[in-house]
Amino acid sequence: LKYSRDFLLQFRYCDVACERPADLLLLEGVTDAVPDRPAYWPKDLIVENNSDPELVCSRYPGSIHHNLNLTSAYNHFLPERGCQEITTMPMGVGATVDYIFYSAMPIKNDQEEYRRMYQDGALKLLGRLSLLSEDILWSANGLPNPFCSSDHLCLLASFGLEIPDF
Repeated sequence: LKYSRDFLLQFRYCDVACERPADLLLLEGVTDAVPDRPAYWPKDLIVENNSDPELVCSRYPGSIHHNLNLTSAYNHFLPERGCQEITTMPMGVGATVDYIFYSAMPIKNDQEEYRRMYQDGALKLLGRLSLLSEDILWSANGLPNPFCSSDHLCLLASFGLEIPDF
């Protein structure tokens, strides 16, 4: 692996990651949570690669970029219905706010606009739980409803890891 778990975790409490974006819509119970640093974590994180995460974050106010080549396990579009798949219905409006990302290289696709094209590496997407469209969820009285007590749909993906022979 190019990035260890500990290396990535050091950015978890980077100041810019803990700031609420000024234009973020307030949804009680969804976007109002403030991340708390675990009590056993030191106040100042030690960065192993000698680059200061605060300097990196302050150079790009409002956004953080990386080269991890992450793609969503979901399509976010239902071609057979001609509409978006959604993960939640806050205030009765369907939206996609939940994701499962994994490392894969996107491939340019000029033919089928909504067909998902990617090239898996060692981590391979084997399958995922289907999502629904807003109109299907409205036929079940939206979210939450008697069958789904949450206002978010569950995401589930199955992956396989190809381990090279040495």
